[in-house]
Amino acid sequence: MTRLARKTEASPADRFPSINERLESNLEGLYVVGDLTGMPLLKNALNHGYDVVQQIAARVDAGKTATDYDVVIVGAGAAGISAAMAATEKGLRYVVLEKARAANTLHNFPARKKIYAEPVALETRGNLWLGQAEKEEFLARWRETIEQEQLEIRENTEVADIRKNGHFEVLTAEGQTLTSQFVILAIGKQGTPRRLNVPGEDLPKVFTRLYDPADFKGREILVVGGGDSAIESALALSESNHVTLSYRRSDFARPKPDNARLIREAIESDRIDVLFSSTVKEVRDGEVVLSVEGDEKTIANDLVFTMVGTQLPLDFFRKIGLRLENEWDKKRWAKLGLWSLLVFALYYVKKFSPDHPFFCDCPLHAPSFGLVAVASDLWAKANASARVWYPALYSAVVCGFGLYVIFRRKPSRYTFWRTVFCMGFQTVLFF
Repeated sequence: MTRLARKTEASPADRFPSINERLESNLEGLYVVGDLTGMPLLKNALNHGYDVVQQIAARVDAGKTATDYDVVIVGAGAAGISAAMAATEKGLRYVVLEKARAANTLHNFPARKKIYAEPVALETRGNLWLGQAEKEEFLARWRETIEQEQLEIRENTEVADIRKNGHFEVLTAEGQTLTSQFVILAIGKQGTPRRLNVPGEDLPKVFTRLYDPADFKGREILVVGGGDSAIESALALSESNHVTLSYRRSDFARPKPDNARLIREAIESDRIDVLFSSTVKEVRDGEVVLSVEGDEKTIANDLVFTMVGTQLPLDFFRKIGLRLENEWDKKRWAKLGLWSLLVFALYYVKKFSPDHPFFCDCPLHAPSFGLVAVASDLWAKANASARVWYPALYSAVVCGFGLYVIFRRKPSRYTFWRTVFCMGFQTVLFF
């Protein structure tokens, strides 16, 4: 089977569900796909939905008819629709539960927004159409597919809870309970918009979404954010308005190539004013107060669009029992405590029992250990000693853990080289 594509790792601030390389969560049989894997690309979402259903089809117990469905798909975005199509092809009993409407994220995009099938080098699996087109064409094609394939999608059906009791029980907000052997969580990241937490944020002139730029003409508009959504909104609004873009960092963080080119052209032609290293301090009628590189700046303003992302539904994740990345649960604290205890025990024995045979006589384990001693004769003494198995064992553990991180966790380039350096430094230092 084709290897699934997922994010490389979560940043320290992320709280994505913890999943393995098969996109399966800590709840066996519950898969997480699409944006919730940390890869907000349509092509990845389509592939996730298709690939996960191939796994489920191989695992499903055809004779187990006690459940209502083989798989319940939560969310009817790109990943959910792709999974529904794959489930139809495999002959699985399925249903898609969508809180709002099918392809709701696309519906919320600005009118005539260009959508790209990126990355180009990545193959698209499954039969759901994907190409480069405007939002309206995407919606028309996908709606036609849903109708032609007669996909079982229940719109305006919110999932309130997911429980596992041998099989899964999916509870809707209306009180209905659906049972299933497997669950695919494909709800995306379109949750509650993040707030700026500044005075005036609740004024009626502040928006968190842009639906149609043509609704606004001749206005003084502030767009807050530095991602693709903020850049695209600023570009669309700049055609008929004076737009200022405020971003807290010193430069844009990895925009799409086309967006990077267009925003650069807009800045050079003075169509958009960009204030880097700036944050909103207060929103007032007729103006906005900003902090720009530490200095206060007030600009005229009619409308504010805050394009700073959304908050993941962490309470829902915890409620259904999903383990989250970078979250310190009891198990993680216990591991830290045991590791700290081991390190302390080794230090105690080394400090107060330097003649213990567990330690070799190399400079690293001498009471007066110093880097100069290591550089001068560490190798000679460690090699000459018959008791080098402790540093060898310790180095093997470190290198083993490093190899696990490289081959199983698929780290970023930075983490990859950091791990390689630590492994090399550990080995050279001990021997």
